[in-house]
Amino acid sequence: MLVTSRKRLAAYEEVVLPVAALPPEHSVDLFVRLSGRPADSLDHAVLAELVGLCGYLPLGVSLLAARLRHHPSWSAEDLRARLVAARDRLGELRAGERAVAATFDLSYRDLAPERQRFFQRLGFYPGTDLDAYAGAALGSVSVAAAREQLDALYDAHLIDEHPGSRYRLHDLLRDYARGLADEGGTMEQVQAVQHVCTYYLAALAVANGHILRSGAAAPAPPGVAAQVETPPMESRTAALGWLENERANVLACIRRANNLALHELVIRMAADMAPFLRQAGPWPSTSRWDSRSSMGRSSTGWTPIRAEGGVRL
Repeated sequence: MLVTSRKRLAAYEEVVLPVAALPPEHSVDLFVRLSGRPADSLDHAVLAELVGLCGYLPLGVSLLAARLRHHPSWSAEDLRARLVAARDRLGELRAGERAVAATFDLSYRDLAPERQRFFQRLGFYPGTDLDAYAGAALGSVSVAAAREQLDALYDAHLIDEHPGSRYRLHDLLRDYARGLADEGGTMEQVQAVQHVCTYYLAALAVANGHILRSGAAAPAPPGVAAQVETPPMESRTAALGWLENERANVLACIRRANNLALHELVIRMAADMAPFLRQAGPWPSTSRWDSRSSMGRSSTGWTPIRAEGGVRL
């Protein structure tokens, strides 16, 4: 008897064979076989991009190959251009009644309502990976509750685990979560980004307290420390390690906040990242953020000054 499940069957580990995404070269081989086209007629650079766009998922690769097989006039380049241009990438990954989104639906519908909401909030996360602290801020729950939610979503194959007790959404699952979350409207996204940026401001204030001389670190905005839980950082080494791990995520949050016109958050986060970037680089990023969000300190707090190009932040 063969039993399949999208849930992780942890209690039966000795008889479970987990199926992960295919290696890139195997994905290309599968696509060629299922496309019904001669291998020498297909550009392998284009194929590599195609299978990457569907995340190397066997179902995604097979559905994409089926679309090419059923459209004899299309070339692999035509299919790639269509997929790249599509706003709804999951909508393109279908053949007849079969679709990648349908398999995600099976797992999503089985979640409790509060877990569904938490998963939707993950779709708004601007970074690439997150821990329970960022998850707690994003979902407006405690860190303990966020750990429980993340573990449950991992068991349901809706997120992946990464070293350091971190989690990441597969690219297609991120699209799926965003599609669900977008049903709540723009304000839902704005609130989620505000919450996670507020968390990063509080954590940056703690980290800067270790890497700057006494009194030089900017305090967290009033009330922020009481709103969120921050990871333990007991030393300069721990603070620098946290900053290095979160560098890409913080900068991604700054960019998303800027796109949503959350200018006060942009200014504060850019200023709070500047001390670390000045020490660790890369220098192009450091100079860009410094020039766009240079700030002066007044007796009443942080006062924005003119940035590059004369634009007042």
